[in-house]
Parts: sequence; C-alpha cells; structure tokens
Amino acid sequence: CLPRSIVERVDRQNDRSSVDSRAIVDGAYACARALLDQGHKIVFDVVILSDAGAQRLVQAFAEYDPLLVALSCSWPEIEKRTVARADRTLAEAEHGYANAAGHLAAHLLLDSTDTSAEELARQLAVALRGEA
Repeated sequence: CLPRSIVERVDRQNDRSSVDSRAIVDGAYACARALLDQGHKIVFDVVILSDAGAQRLVQAFAEYDPLLVALSCSWPEIEKRTVARADRTLAEAEHGYANAAGHLAAHLLLDSTDTSAEELARQLAVALRGEA
C-alpha cells in the first residue's frame, strides 16, 4: 500500500517521516473489522508499542471479544532472525523488543524463541478451541 521508496526508507533507514502510521493502523483495523463482520475468523498480527496503541486496539475490536496473544522471543534470536530476513534494521527490531511488552493483558502467552511457527499455530488452535 506504500510506494517502494517509502518502504525502503522505513526498512533500511528507520525513517518514518513520510508515513502516516495512524492512517495505516486505522485502515488495517477497518479491514479486519470488515472481515469479522462477514463472519470470518482471523488472526490479526500487530505489535503494540504503547499504552495508547493498546487502548486503540482494544477499542477497535471490543465488540468481537478477541483472544489476545502475547508473543515473546529472546533478543539473541530476534537479532539472528532480523539479520537473516534483511528487511529491517537491528535498530527497528531493538525498538520493538524494548517497547512491545506490557501494554495489554494477554489471554495467552507464547514464546517463539525455540518454537516453530507450525507449533505456535498448533498451540493457538488449541487455545481457540478451548482445549488449553
């Protein structure tokens, strides 16, 4: 949804000066709500970096009774994955790591440090079915 030049500035230089983050978040929430209103079940992945961002998320989805999942990972593993992906800077990853925890009371806590995406998905499915 953004021109490649802006994505490059964000990913490689941590320059968000050309990005209206609030508009992007509002658009993403509206798309997710439209799917939910049509009866779809969705997994909505978002990094919450502030108490205000947490409040906006909770308000946006309050009527849908969401299952809030906190996903954690050790810093050495995040650093390794970030270098391997090469689509963001370590500074961006470190900012998320330092600021993403503690803004919401999650229903489920998952740690991805030593757990595959497939296993995390299985654990989430178990929780959604109420088998946890």
